[in-house]
Amino acid sequence: MKSVPKTEIPVKKMTTPNEWKAWIRKLGYPVKLRAERRIPSGFAALRQNSSASKPATILDISSSGLHILTDERWPLGELIPLTVGVERVSGDSSEPQVAVQARVVRHAEDGIGLSFVLPEGLDANLWDVLLRNAVVLTDPKDIVYTLKMLRTVLFLCRLCHAEAREAIMALGGELDLPRTERAMEVAHGAEKLLASEPDADRMRAHPQLVASIMKNGSWADDLTKELWAGLLATSCTVEGTDQSNSVFVELLVNVTHTQSRIFIAACMKALQLMSAAEPPSPIRIILTLEQMIQLTGMYDVTRIGRDVAYIFNLGILEKNFNFTSYLPVESIDITPSRLGLEFFERCKGSCINAELPLDLSKGTQHTPLDFAKVAFWDQKAAEQGYAKAQSELGVMCELGNGVPQDFDEAVSWYRKAADQGYAPAQINLGMAYSKGRGVQQDHAEAVMWYRKAAQQGNADAQNLLGHLYETGEGVPQDLAQAALWYRKAADQGNAPAQRSLAKVYEVGHGLPQNYAEAYFWLNLAASVKIDGVKREDVTKERDAAAAHLTAADISRVQERTQAWFATHEANCN
Repeated sequence: MKSVPKTEIPVKKMTTPNEWKAWIRKLGYPVKLRAERRIPSGFAALRQNSSASKPATILDISSSGLHILTDERWPLGELIPLTVGVERVSGDSSEPQVAVQARVVRHAEDGIGLSFVLPEGLDANLWDVLLRNAVVLTDPKDIVYTLKMLRTVLFLCRLCHAEAREAIMALGGELDLPRTERAMEVAHGAEKLLASEPDADRMRAHPQLVASIMKNGSWADDLTKELWAGLLATSCTVEGTDQSNSVFVELLVNVTHTQSRIFIAACMKALQLMSAAEPPSPIRIILTLEQMIQLTGMYDVTRIGRDVAYIFNLGILEKNFNFTSYLPVESIDITPSRLGLEFFERCKGSCINAELPLDLSKGTQHTPLDFAKVAFWDQKAAEQGYAKAQSELGVMCELGNGVPQDFDEAVSWYRKAADQGYAPAQINLGMAYSKGRGVQQDHAEAVMWYRKAAQQGNADAQNLLGHLYETGEGVPQDLAQAALWYRKAADQGNAPAQRSLAKVYEVGHGLPQNYAEAYFWLNLAASVKIDGVKREDVTKERDAAAAHLTAADISRVQERTQAWFATHEANCN
């Protein structure tokens, strides 16, 4: 094979990620560009689905096609599925590769010329700038990033054709760099899952559903991104009109990393037992406390219980968690509900490569929690003056668990614990006064008890106190004091307080108006689930604040956000 001398072709200035994001935002305002040939270094193309095909060096490439060096002579006019990759980044097969269709248009002495057949709806200008970036950049990290973006855009256009605009626009401006990378990982995961489907090339998805999964999935961690990828894959059908996964998007957006570990372990074990049971019979998934500690990495039984209770409230576990420290917690029921199992299937949970650090081979029998016995031992401890027992007995009296419901008795026990300085009881007593439950409603008294707990550093109490100063309930309205208490709670990682503090900065009541501060605190608040608030609503508020900032401002806030998480890891777990 004769070598062909390379002709030096001037190339355009390399485009940075921020610059090509600007290209995406210009979709709909096309400018026709000449198909400029470029000489890449270290790029190769491989024919897909052909074991006999070998990687062929790309001699030159343009937005309209490419010329590859090969001894093979594919028939003129034949449509060839190609994989384009980079040889120079590393020999690792995990390096990003781009799948694209190309038609053979000419045979040459040294190889073959092919013309790209691009997905319907792919903007020609966007394709050109991404392709140019891939071949002229020199930093391996930039090359990898650009190829990932190119692959993602092609995949989105394949799923949604011309209506992929909303999802692509998210990559071009709505999402910051870390979220853009995570959204691309979700798309690549879905693409791999779809590859095994018989009609993969014909499958389409509803554009709004795809955009929703890409945006919400951009918040995912390494484990939940696999759930998002599975959800995107199962959203694809030949018709492309199915939106039934929308309900599961609403579920998944509310699941944290620890909760997803519990949920995945529950479903994996349930499916394992159901497949082995002949005839099929009801099963229960019971883990010992030691197993739950291994699974979650948390030694705080209260926190484990809160996560289990939260998943139950989403409707994907059958049993709620009822916690008390006076009867030893020996096991926890995490049996998934029918909705939970369907949710797991829609997320292709069986394909998840999750390394769960425990042996799920053994199970236990379900033993219902005896609330009366719990109340009995609570009372014994409470009568001996143990503040925590008094507070928890008050909760049982308020809810009617194990004892007759009695608000007056609940307040009595709350007061005994609160008088000892026990902050959770002080908060509960303050709430009783605020609601007028068991006592005459008295907002000033509620403020007094919230303040006692807040002065001990309790973030929930600080947030509640800030809210009362903001609304003027029980105290003269004082927006500066509201901001002060919100800030104390927000600094501890209290997400509701972070959101409230952001609103204070946004409107400039109690503090000087500052959109950068509002964006920062909303950025933090959006990273966790706030009870009763959709994460999507918080992200919309954050993006509204961002609209008042420059790109440089946003970049500085993102760096500050990352630094905050690095120093507050314990609070953000």
